[in-house]
Amino acid sequence: DLIAAVTPNVASGNNGQSVNLIFRHLLSQVSFQFVNTSDYYMEVTDITFAANKKGDCEVGSTVDSQSTTWENWSNLQTYTYEGTENYLAPKDGSTYTEYKPDFQMVIPQKLSEVKADFNVNFYQKIEDTYVIVDSYTYEDVVLTGTPANDDGDNITEWMPSYRYNYVAYFPANPSTIQFSATVDTWKDDQVDDNTTND
Repeated sequence: DLIAAVTPNVASGNNGQSVNLIFRHLLSQVSFQFVNTSDYYMEVTDITFAANKKGDCEVGSTVDSQSTTWENWSNLQTYTYEGTENYLAPKDGSTYTEYKPDFQMVIPQKLSEVKADFNVNFYQKIEDTYVIVDSYTYEDVVLTGTPANDDGDNITEWMPSYRYNYVAYFPANPSTIQFSATVDTWKDDQVDDNTTND
């Protein structure tokens, strides 16, 4: 994580009074959620996405995420998630199984260069053996999904102190797959610090 606090307009020589600091998260968090709506067992492997790992950050003096800005992004690199450890069970009526790896920290950035890759395999279980029946490779999937819990516009940029969980339902045609995104505020930490301004 990367956090910072800015407290403006604190006069020097304030007789050792404490300075109240409100720390805010400067990064974003990103994860995926793969939901099996099929009649087969499902496996997800080789989950990656490319994103910039460098940028210039300017921390504003207010707590809201808009006051912290990132720009001049560079160093496009790959983030990797572990795949499913076990086969996701087939649907049971309207009950689905899902796989959601841990969130990864990323610098806030525009999503024009951010793309995801992963593989999805479907299996039929015959006695104790899983027999593959279909396999899909998803490449360069864009992450500008529609917010699932908001009527707003498509997400085109990751903002500081927000979590982005991209949800997709399978089976899905690789040429038409689209993520929806659940966006949650990642709570800032308010601290009454004993730091003094001498």
